[in-house]
Amino acid sequence: MQKYFFYFALVSSLLIVGQDALAIVPTVTPAITSVAGLVRVIERVADIMFTILMVVAVICVILAGFYYVTGQAEPAKIQKAHQMLIWAAVGIAVGLIAQGAAMLVSDVLSSGGGGGGTCNTGNCYNDCLCRGNTPTECRALCG
Repeated sequence: MQKYFFYFALVSSLLIVGQDALAIVPTVTPAITSVAGLVRVIERVADIMFTILMVVAVICVILAGFYYVTGQAEPAKIQKAHQMLIWAAVGIAVGLIAQGAAMLVSDVLSSGGGGGGTCNTGNCYNDCLCRGNTPTECRALCG
C-alpha cells in the first residue's frame, strides 16, 4: 500500500511539474560569450534545481503525514514520519539558502563585481556595457 502511494505521489507531482515544462518552448542557447550569458545559465540551473528540490520536499511532507495518520500505535512509523518532516524542513531550508546564494552571485556578476549597485546610471552606453554586452552591441543599441 505504501509503495503504491509513493508511486502515485511521485507520478502526480511529475505530471504537475510537467505541465509547466510543456509550456516552455525550447530554444537553442548560444555559447556563453559574456558575463550576462553566464548569469543567465546560473539562474536557469538554480531555478531548475530549486523546483526539483521543492517537489521532493513536498512529497516527503505528504508521505510523513501519511505515516503519522497510519502509524496509530506503532512508534517506529511515528518516528519515521518525524524524521521525514525534519529532513524535509532541512531540504527546504537548504533550497532557500541555495536560491538566495544563486541570486547573490547573479547580482554580483551582473553589477560587475563592484559591490552592489545596478546598471541603471542613466547613460545607455554605460548601462549596456555594465550588463555584459560588447561595445559594438552597445553602439548598435544606443546609437
